Amino acid sequence: MAEIAKITARQWNRYQNGRQRENPILKGLQYLRVFEDESVRTYAQAAEVLGVSRERVYQLTSLVTKLPPQIKDFLAGTEDPAVLRFFTERRLRPLTMIPDGEAQMAQFAELLAAARGGTTGTDEILSGQWESASGEAVMAGIERR
Repeated sequence: MAEIAKITARQWNRYQNGRQRENPILKGLQYLRVFEDESVRTYAQAAEVLGVSRERVYQLTSLVTKLPPQIKDFLAGTEDPAVLRFFTERRLRPLTMIPDGEAQMAQFAELLAAARGGTTGTDEILSGQWESASGEAVMAGIERR
């Protein structure tokens, strides 16, 4: 019988940090594209096509449809591994429960600052003035609602 390998916490963390995680926004957009097909009209039909549960289809499509376009565009377009690791579906879900788009953006700004170690302020994000880790302007032109 094969022996189960024992790993240390340090090895596990190193593995987790290098692991490619799925971008929940891109996955939700992929699920929404299935609905563009005429024959798919329900979550159950989409789930059958995608090979996942109906609940999973609903979870990811609702996540994408309830977030402001600025947040979706930023997360779909970022390649910063620290940001991608930080913004899991679990962290984004509470944003969908905030009814006001401006409040969602303010909360997202705080989360983004936490993801980057406190380097991004709420005012910078709401005015569209923050920069990516490489120094290029990100999300320039965010309109306040």
